[in-house]
Amino acid sequence: MISRDKIVVTGSTGMVGGELTVQLARAGWSNICLPVRYLTRLNRLLERFDKEGLDTGVLHATEAALNNQADMVELLQGAKLLFHCAAQVSFGDGDGNIVTNNVEITSTLVDAALACGVEKMVHISSIAALGGVREGGFVTESTRMESLRGQSPYSVSKFLSEQQVQRGATQGLKCVIVNPAVILGAGDWHGGGSAAIVRFVASGLPFYPPGTTGYVDVQDVARAMIVLAESDEASGKSFILCGASIPFRELITLAATAAGKRKPFIKAGRTMLYIFWWCERLLSLFGYRPNLSRLAIHSGVTICRYDGGRITRLTGFRYTPVAETVERVVKCWLNDKNSRRNSCRG
Repeated sequence: MISRDKIVVTGSTGMVGGELTVQLARAGWSNICLPVRYLTRLNRLLERFDKEGLDTGVLHATEAALNNQADMVELLQGAKLLFHCAAQVSFGDGDGNIVTNNVEITSTLVDAALACGVEKMVHISSIAALGGVREGGFVTESTRMESLRGQSPYSVSKFLSEQQVQRGATQGLKCVIVNPAVILGAGDWHGGGSAAIVRFVASGLPFYPPGTTGYVDVQDVARAMIVLAESDEASGKSFILCGASIPFRELITLAATAAGKRKPFIKAGRTMLYIFWWCERLLSLFGYRPNLSRLAIHSGVTICRYDGGRITRLTGFRYTPVAETVERVVKCWLNDKNSRRNSCRG
């Protein structure tokens, strides 16, 4: 592929899609098509382009519904490459139509890509679509989810979306699936995505859950997607993206240190976490926004490690150290918080 080929990025208003779009522009791609529900949602991305001195002329934004077949066929005409980053994200217990929305959008894009002869589709899934292993082992790309029963709506949506991509592969569409661990990066600090985790863990929590999970830098996720899109050997494969699997205590300690807050020192097991959960439910009656869910509690007490080495073995890809990522993202959160405070004072 050459830099002037048409490529399409869904989810460009989100953390991963926005970072991917920036990296594509930096790399010299000059025909980047961005379907969005509302053009005004691109303001943050356009501000970043201006701040970094990137040419916004390489972006071709259009209002379109990702679950509308006609819109997507029109959009993907002449496209060589499709990066599918759009998805509803939730770490809560409720459904909120997340399964239907995420699967329908992916299915529509797969059908449109097949109809338009798109050369390759890179789909961002999640480790939530994979199965688990006994403590001490590592989850790999071959660790499949054995049952959807008891899984979160988000996990189910990602698992079923992957099946739609695999369906496209059986019909001739070259596909790559990436399964990022918990993504660390700047975004909507108060939203439902992983950016809110940074705000939470950098607040100086005295408590820490005993579990372990995997993390990856959002910059690494975007960089990996580009690397895999350009690799013929990657087609038809899935790749866990995980820079490191570390205990929650270590993550909270890194974030607290970067924010100049106290380190956690009280272990919060399942019982204590459920007490917090009930307290938050009571406070929510007075407008408090809960941070915990039953699913978050389960993750907080589970030790799960992920093997993100497949992309390294194939391409030589190297991950950013987690400590470096946390320091950068916490500083970004602090800068944003101080900017809002100063603007309110002004």
